[in-house]
Amino acid sequence: MIKRLILFSFQNDKNKAHKRARNMLLRRAIAAVPAAKAPLRCYRCLGGPYRTFSSSLPSREEEKHLPRRAQDEDDEIATSADLAADSDSTVSKPWYLNIVERPTQNMPLQQQEIVLPANSPKSLEAIATFLRDKLGLSDILIFDLRNFEDEQATAASKISDFMVMATAKSGRHGYKSFIELNTLLKQEFKTVGQVEGNISANELRRRQKRLARHTNLSKSMGSRTATTRSGSNLESWYMIDCRLDNIFVNILTENKRYDMNLEELYAPPGEKHLYRRAAPAEDMAPAEDDDNVLAGLKRLAARKQRRYYSTVPARAQIIDALSRQNFDLALNVASASKMDSLDFLKAACQSLKSMPYGVQIEGEKWVALFDEVWPLASSSQEFWSIRLELFKLLNCAAPDQVDVGGVLTGYLQFKLASGESLTKSDLIEFLQLVEANLTENLHVGYKDLVAQNRYVLEALKLYKGLNPQLILDSEVMCLLLSTMSITQNGSTSTLRAFYEMVEFASRECSQEPPVSVTATVLRILVNKQDYARVLKFWEKSIASSPEKDRRPWPLFLNTVAEAGDKEFAKKLIRDGHLLWIKRNGVKASPELKEAIERLFTVADPSEIAFKDMKDFLTVE
Repeated sequence: MIKRLILFSFQNDKNKAHKRARNMLLRRAIAAVPAAKAPLRCYRCLGGPYRTFSSSLPSREEEKHLPRRAQDEDDEIATSADLAADSDSTVSKPWYLNIVERPTQNMPLQQQEIVLPANSPKSLEAIATFLRDKLGLSDILIFDLRNFEDEQATAASKISDFMVMATAKSGRHGYKSFIELNTLLKQEFKTVGQVEGNISANELRRRQKRLARHTNLSKSMGSRTATTRSGSNLESWYMIDCRLDNIFVNILTENKRYDMNLEELYAPPGEKHLYRRAAPAEDMAPAEDDDNVLAGLKRLAARKQRRYYSTVPARAQIIDALSRQNFDLALNVASASKMDSLDFLKAACQSLKSMPYGVQIEGEKWVALFDEVWPLASSSQEFWSIRLELFKLLNCAAPDQVDVGGVLTGYLQFKLASGESLTKSDLIEFLQLVEANLTENLHVGYKDLVAQNRYVLEALKLYKGLNPQLILDSEVMCLLLSTMSITQNGSTSTLRAFYEMVEFASRECSQEPPVSVTATVLRILVNKQDYARVLKFWEKSIASSPEKDRRPWPLFLNTVAEAGDKEFAKKLIRDGHLLWIKRNGVKASPELKEAIERLFTVADPSEIAFKDMKDFLTVE
């Protein structure tokens, strides 16, 4: 008769005493069954399908050499019964023992390539490599602040030479990174860095309370991006002064780095536009369930949660844009920042002054820019001074686009048409500009001289009804005479109007001849080697009398001596032109004696022929 024994074992039974008792009962039950009978079937209520065991039970010595399952201690229902199982029956391996061994994947890590500035110290490379390889920081950028000019220098560039930017994965990662960096500085470079951003626990709690109040206020105003206390701890920024080769390291979390956008502040002036971010377009349409007032409050609160701003002042952005002749960008920045017209013109003037040599200037676009930003009512003299300086700079940089006629139209005529009166300084500045165009241009000819003087004549006509006596001013008269003559390759060309102007000056200023006018006339006539007119102007055009000779004799003699014409110097001595010094009782001052010495040195270098004449003129 087949006997069946059903044993119930509980999987969570971990009591060893219970297990031993259970196994002992099982041994006795198996021993009671005859060996020739049918095999014993043991059922488990929680163990899955039944297992078949043989009625013959191995001895305890044999059990020690049988394999045991160490997978699950609670799965031992009858250890002796399992070991006594029929050899013909096969036991399948449970599914939880089938461990799949996955092949290891050896994928190389993509390390960031760090770009070091030229001529940087080795300490900078060591610090940057440590940040990447040992600390796991990403997006490492190094800015070179050594070559900033005075106009482009910032507070950071004055105290540091290298600014390192790195991104941490979390606030705790940033905190650990600056501690490890400080350890590196102590061990390798024997220095202690100074950190900004490491706050104490009390300060952190106070900030969290303030942020909590700010969060409640933002929620009440309808902000969509409220700042929470838990979120505030996730963002951090640590700035470490390494006290080594003027190196500063900034460790920021990703969101903090995006919000602050320090790259635009530290980047060179020519690369700031690469890091500049434009403000996102705001959705001005209100929601369906909000009225206009509530929607406006929500947008205002949301705007205050994250500020999209540039760390570079508007003036610096405009100068940078104009230096690249990006006029639309400069106007947009000025409009967004509500910059005053005068400040914009000053920035434009600074951009033209700092323009690199060899850049092709778009003169017509610059003039159009001036007219676009020019105010309707500009009575301030500072406006006109800046405008004149801008036109002079354009004439110097692009004379083929903004010539003297362009300055006449864009400044003098424009100012008069705007209801402003022209001043003496305006005419002097214009005449000096004409003189510079004649003297600095190596390819100017007689036709160019005629064309330039036509613009001078147009400028004088503007003053005809304002101040007709201005032409008698000595400074104005000297400039007019200089614009009527050019010297090219040792030869001087003059207009017919020059001689007419000399006669006019001699007639109008015969009583008190201005020294500057006399010097200008003598210089031009001597350079032209028109000695007949030199003597005519000196002896007849300028009045002299035995009572008082007002003529500047030292100036006359020095001008002739500087020309170096030996024959003309001898003519003055032989023909007795110098005897008027004694006839008119001119006082032999040290300046006059020195001028006589110079003239006689040119006429008689050996001091043989005219020694007696020189001694006679120099003796009082």
